Amino acid sequence: MNFRMKAELYCKWKTPEPIWEKGPSFDLDNGVHVWRIGLDEGFDYAKGYSFLLEREDVFKIGRFYNLADQKRFVISKVFRKILIANYLREPLQNLKFGETEMKKPILLEQMDFHFNISHSGNYVMFVFSSVACGVDVEFINPDFPSKSIMEFCYSQEEQDFVLDSPNPTYSFYRIWTAKESLIKAIGTGLQDNLKEICCLNGVWDLPMSLSRGNSFWTTMSFSDDESHVWSVTFQDRSKKIRFFET
Repeated sequence: MNFRMKAELYCKWKTPEPIWEKGPSFDLDNGVHVWRIGLDEGFDYAKGYSFLLEREDVFKIGRFYNLADQKRFVISKVFRKILIANYLREPLQNLKFGETEMKKPILLEQMDFHFNISHSGNYVMFVFSSVACGVDVEFINPDFPSKSIMEFCYSQEEQDFVLDSPNPTYSFYRIWTAKESLIKAIGTGLQDNLKEICCLNGVWDLPMSLSRGNSFWTTMSFSDDESHVWSVTFQDRSKKIRFFET
């Protein structure tokens, strides 16, 4: 008897909006933690830990012409180490980072601890979990050529949803961040079959190219202001999710 491997995706536009906790908690308790770091305050804090930057990081900072890009890069590198060291209760010098073949950042020698990073606009965002996870945040650019992207990356149902919505630009980014966070969580890199990944509200079958055997993925999408949309994806359907900000 042949058994067909099946992967499913549960998508939800989350309401009400998340409650951001100020006090940090580094006990995952088999859940999912999302962190949001503001650009200016995060950079002011990260400057005090510039010694955590690798030599190649310092060289790369000089290649950014935009100050905001420099800030996002520094925050990503510094907070990644600080937060993970606290979660694992490990000295900073013991952390060893690497990448998969598809360039997904991973923590070496800690295969049961997963993280992902995204930054855009005024935020740098992290997600941490004991299961595979991904996050994507996007600054809403009303001049972005979304129609040309949708033709290649959105199903007809998704295109209709965007074009019929009260705010098409907003809806475009909501679906885009959902697709991106899923791809980052699974770690396959950019796909040619994004049209086959439906990220409207509901439960959907995933294409076989994204299947990890029999698996279930949850994607939640949020917007905390009129300028940013973000989504988080994790493997499972029953994980408790908490939100933290600095």
